Amino acid sequence: MSAELIELSNALVRATDHAAASVVAVHAEARGSSSGVIWRPGVIVRAEHALRDDEEILATLPNGRAVAATLAGRDPSTDLAVLIMSGRWRCIRRARRRRGDQTGQHHSGGWAYTS
Repeated sequence: MSAELIELSNALVRATDHAAASVVAVHAEARGSSSGVIWRPGVIVRAEHALRDDEEILATLPNGRAVAATLAGRDPSTDLAVLIMSGRWRCIRRARRRRGDQTGQHHSGGWAYTS
């Protein structure tokens, strides 16, 4: 692989690692599971259409811990809902920074191709 493609692939890996640290799984009784994004500490943003007002909500954090969450607000016109995490949610890990990898190992977000 050329140096330019390796550099681009490494940049994609870093972007994927960074984004993955903010993605959570949101589990709601009525509609099952979907994803959400940690907008700021303790606050999750997700699709509004997938929630009911009266259901129990759990969020699985990037480290695997599940925490309760409550619906703080919703806007059907933009299909956004805001959830507030309960309890000890400060265990969210920061994305690891990787050094450039030219060993040929595959990482999430990296390019793979065959010739």
